[in-house]
Amino acid sequence: MPWFKVTPAIKAADVDGNPVNPEILVYDEISADSAEDFNRALKSLGDCKAITMRINSPGGDGFAGIAIHNILAAHPATITCYIDGIAASAASLIAMAADKIIAPENTFMAIHNPYAMTIGPAAAHRAMADDLDRISDSYAATYSKRSKQPIGAVRALMDQDRLMGAKEAKQLGYVDELAPEDDGLVASFDLAKLAPQHKAAASAFSILAGKRRAQAQLRRELGIDRAR
Repeated sequence: MPWFKVTPAIKAADVDGNPVNPEILVYDEISADSAEDFNRALKSLGDCKAITMRINSPGGDGFAGIAIHNILAAHPATITCYIDGIAASAASLIAMAADKIIAPENTFMAIHNPYAMTIGPAAAHRAMADDLDRISDSYAATYSKRSKQPIGAVRALMDQDRLMGAKEAKQLGYVDELAPEDDGLVASFDLAKLAPQHKAAASAFSILAGKRRAQAQLRRELGIDRAR
């Protein structure tokens, strides 16, 4: 299954009479060679006025993240992004392309400096370190422009490899609007793909969401409403 899915608009309206917009799902690790496929899928939607994007991703290839961010930012449609679980690393950069970012209060965003592996003599490692600094500068500029935070504040968060809850992300400008929690959402990707320091938090989140879902199912079966 690819890490993204693009679904055309549904001609019928929803229960409230609102049109159902095309939807982009970013629900797995972002692969390095897929920006062209993403661009082609996005163009297949044709002339649409609004797009819904939903993200639950550990991130992935840094350059693919930049390319897809730019593809979305250049699209004429109004894009509303929902953080369904976590938008980490390159996935958080993709979210920054949206006109509005909405996150339930139990979701997360993670930003950090890019990683890389090199093999070779010392000169190769030094060159890669310089390249990583330049990529970090690019990411920081995008985060700063979208959040309205100073570059220095953004770089400080990236240096911390910061996992932000939705409320903190909203306070810092990375999220525009909070939404009620959806207890049914859990990670749909391999948690091993997350940075080590974030795995425990994501695992706990998934376990808690599963527990809440089971409790809700039991209440429905017993005909018991939530406590008043």
